[in-house]
Amino acid sequence: EAQMLKMQAEDSTRKVKQLQKENKDLRWQIAMTSTDESIKVDIPKHLDPARHLPKPKGPFAFLVKHRKQVAIIYLLILHFLVYFALTHHSTKSHHHQSGTKLHEQGRGVY
Repeated sequence: EAQMLKMQAEDSTRKVKQLQKENKDLRWQIAMTSTDESIKVDIPKHLDPARHLPKPKGPFAFLVKHRKQVAIIYLLILHFLVYFALTHHSTKSHHHQSGTKLHEQGRGVY
């Protein structure tokens, strides 16, 4: 009977440790989403919102600060260039010249 009680105690200890671990995981998740300042938990360092990345310096700082606007402008320019390239092909292209020569010589396929 003493051995059975010892096994039950070990099993209970294992369950309690597992529950404490799950509770700690849930507490930091609640603390991350809660606006209540009274909730104090040990938030993992990689998830701490107070921890900031170092601010870039120089011209790269402008790109980081205005990255959304830079991305939009880049995409607009890229779309314009693709549209322009597809709709305004060069008059000196091989396809256009050979068709013109055949037509001028009266050998065009009709």
